[in-house]
Amino acid sequence: SLSIGALGPALLPHFSKLVARGDNEALNRHYVAVIRLTLWASVAIAGVIWLLSEPIVVLLYERGNFSRTDILAVANIVGWFCLQFPPLLVGIVAATMLTAVSLNKVFIPMSILVASVNVAANFILMQWYGLAGIAVSTAITYVVSLVTMNIVLYRKKIVRLPQTLLIDLAASL
Repeated sequence: SLSIGALGPALLPHFSKLVARGDNEALNRHYVAVIRLTLWASVAIAGVIWLLSEPIVVLLYERGNFSRTDILAVANIVGWFCLQFPPLLVGIVAATMLTAVSLNKVFIPMSILVASVNVAANFILMQWYGLAGIAVSTAITYVVSLVTMNIVLYRKKIVRLPQTLLIDLAASL
């Protein structure tokens, strides 16, 4: 939560300065670097939380009526929710870039799209996988949001995503 809350406000002044200077090359270079850094940091965070989910759940909840079966079930759901960290954190970078280049109007139609995807994916996946399906649906929703924002940035010729970054994105999956 702290990293998510701090990422956008920390990046906005930097991206805004580059936009104000008209330095599109530096803007693209810094955007790609921050995306790459955020991607791999969020994959690492997701991995650590996934690995520690069971001990954390034991520490916080193993008392009274909370059985070993309950612990394993909650740790499993925490593990599935870790899938959302990479697209969420990288998406914050993309959203910050959209704000820095004054494309805030994109957020309304994108929110409608993302909400629709979330409702549909929740409905479909929760029937097959229960709570894990809802967790996967959340990750899918963030991926759709991230892809949509980067398509807008690419079409407006604000960013050029190099092939190596696309390879990093594929490898992180």
